Amino acid sequence: MKAMDFTSILPYVRYARYMKVDNNTVLSDTIPCDNRLFYTVDGAGLVEVNGISYEMTRGDLLLFSAGT
Repeated sequence: MKAMDFTSILPYVRYARYMKVDNNTVLSDTIPCDNRLFYTVDGAGLVEVNGISYEMTRGDLLLFSAGT
């Protein structure tokens, strides 16, 4: 398998933000109209997609499609 780096996909980033969350942070349910990318800088947490929880730890990257 050929390795790919981030610049190879030439993403268009419409909006980016840094979020600091803790154990009490709960975000509202949303169905995005575009792709979403989450990167864990530090710590750990859970992201729920379609009723399935995914653990995110430092260095993990999650990309999910529009409408998910």
